[in-house]
Amino acid sequence: MTREKNVFVHLLPYIRRYWLTYLFLSVLLMAGIADGLLFTWFLQRITNAAVAGDGEQVRFFFYLGAALVLLMVAVQYLNVYLESLATNQVKASIADDLFARIVRLPASYYDRHHTGDLVSRITQDVGSISGAIGGSLLNLIRQPLWALAAFLYLAYINWPLALLALLLGPATAMLAKQYGRLLRRNGQRIQSAEGKRIELINDSLSGQLVIRTLGLAAHTSKRFKRQNRDVLELQLKEGKHKAGLQAGTFGISVFAQMIMLCAGSMMIVHNRLTIGELVAFVSLTQGLISPFSNMANTWAGFQRSLAAAERVFQIFEEDFVNRRHADAEHAGEQYADSLRTPNTNDPIHAEDLQAGIRFEHITFSYDGNQAALRNVQLHIPAGQTVAFVGPSGAGKTTLFKLALGLYPPQAGEIRIGEKPISEAADDLHAYMSYVPQDPFLFSGTIRDNISIGKIGASEDEIVAAAKAAHAHPFIAELPQGYDTAVGERGIKLSGGQKQRIAIARAILRNAPILLLDEATSALDSESEAAIQLALKALMKDRTTLVIAHRLSTVMDADLIVVMDQGQIVETGTHRELMEKKGLYFRLFQTQSNAYAGTTNSIHIPQM
Repeated sequence: MTREKNVFVHLLPYIRRYWLTYLFLSVLLMAGIADGLLFTWFLQRITNAAVAGDGEQVRFFFYLGAALVLLMVAVQYLNVYLESLATNQVKASIADDLFARIVRLPASYYDRHHTGDLVSRITQDVGSISGAIGGSLLNLIRQPLWALAAFLYLAYINWPLALLALLLGPATAMLAKQYGRLLRRNGQRIQSAEGKRIELINDSLSGQLVIRTLGLAAHTSKRFKRQNRDVLELQLKEGKHKAGLQAGTFGISVFAQMIMLCAGSMMIVHNRLTIGELVAFVSLTQGLISPFSNMANTWAGFQRSLAAAERVFQIFEEDFVNRRHADAEHAGEQYADSLRTPNTNDPIHAEDLQAGIRFEHITFSYDGNQAALRNVQLHIPAGQTVAFVGPSGAGKTTLFKLALGLYPPQAGEIRIGEKPISEAADDLHAYMSYVPQDPFLFSGTIRDNISIGKIGASEDEIVAAAKAAHAHPFIAELPQGYDTAVGERGIKLSGGQKQRIAIARAILRNAPILLLDEATSALDSESEAAIQLALKALMKDRTTLVIAHRLSTVMDADLIVVMDQGQIVETGTHRELMEKKGLYFRLFQTQSNAYAGTTNSIHIPQM
């Protein structure tokens, strides 16, 4: 399948969605050509009537010409409006589905692609699709039809002159083809340079704290200035190519009209052509020549739009974890379904989850070379609290990511209940709550950030969750309370406040599986003690996985899993592991010595 066909396979469902608008555009296209020919006929007849001194005919054709002009204005208005309507509707639909696809991409995709590139695709590239679904596409149809209609009408008037005018077309086409190639190549470079510039902007805004603290503001500004100049140079080069193309085609067009005027004048001298026919001929010669000059430029613009569409639909062609989802046309509905609030009373799912979580011979590597997990085997019974401990880089967080379905293992399988994650990741996500060590807050209010735990939650439910997470007191002291804007990534809140918001979100979600990655690490001792009590209620009758760096916080877990270098090296309760005097014993002793004299170690409450 050619590149163009492959892109159109993706575009056609969107075009079909607005088929009625495109049908009207097709009718207007034919009406525009007919109106143009009628106006040429009008010029011919009114000129001949004037030369013959027939005032009655001149008045008649004047009124007819005025009607034709009004019709042309109406056609032009409807054409521009409907084209805008169709292209913007299609782009909006594509952007909807693209965003739904992006937020559901596997984590491995984000490892390979910069977020700035994704921003570029959903903004710049979607915006650049217009030509492939609107202006350029319609012109690729309109221009050949207009050239054919113009030639037939000119041949009807005087076929030798029509053939002479037609011979000038290839010269224009050759010029346009050459410049079209240059414009297409330069356009691809502009797209690439724009993508890099957006990446730098995205990095600079997200990492502004690092930039300021390391004194990199001037250096970053210079980088942006350099990339900005690269884009400017390419844009100026594009301007030169367009100027050359326009000047060349304008020169050929004027030259063609001059030849038609001179040749036609000689025919008038020999009574082989009327003055009205010459006026019509000179007027319509542009209609015959311009499609040759515009076609390559239109084709270049069309190709550039296809390149943008291709970048967009590359996202739709990305595989999800071990399976393909439905086509892009239904991506938005699938995403909406995945946001549903879990119904933990559903007998099918509740029954499935009783089997707990199983890691069956899991091996995983981020880069395909160095293994982050090696042959991990573990069964976590439903309703138990299991803590994962070990030195930094042992594979604890990686195991969480696999449990969440963010990455597929290279070998082995993870089952939650009786279902492999590879077959039911989206469905099972609805039954999980995850509280990371560094919680992410979305731009919006505190209420917005808590309520996403349960779409459609009532105000009472939101406040109750905040109270359980020990977040309500500090929220109540804020001037706008729950309507307080948190800023980008929650910048207006402290680390402890953000964590309490994230815990409130998890409490509101009320999922049967809970994953805590040092969820209380940013809290003071008093707040942590209160939240531990809230977590006790939250973890009751739930399967809970905890990553802990402070071993004193997990002494009461049902099972402690000790990891090192991507493997499980020990399992047992705190007492059992201390009696083994292995890695856990050494880590605990080291931390006990380091924290000697402190009073901020809080145990996970006994279930």
